[in-house]
Amino acid sequence: PIADLVTTNIYEANLLSGLQIRSKEDIENSARKIIGLGAKAVLIKGGGLKDMKGFIFFLSFHIINCL
Repeated sequence: PIADLVTTNIYEANLLSGLQIRSKEDIENSARKIIGLGAKAVLIKGGGLKDMKGFIFFLSFHIINCL
């Protein structure tokens, strides 16, 4: 990515990271892979998963937050 912040939903994060997201741990692993592509931070919205509606995950080089 040519961006400081990549904002994705679950499906987009699956495509960018090459991982299948099914849990909060998968979201973190996906975000780390996306950062490995060059983004400085990743925001993944969890609405695509039944148990994570309204869940937002933010990861940067220095901060990990689940909102």
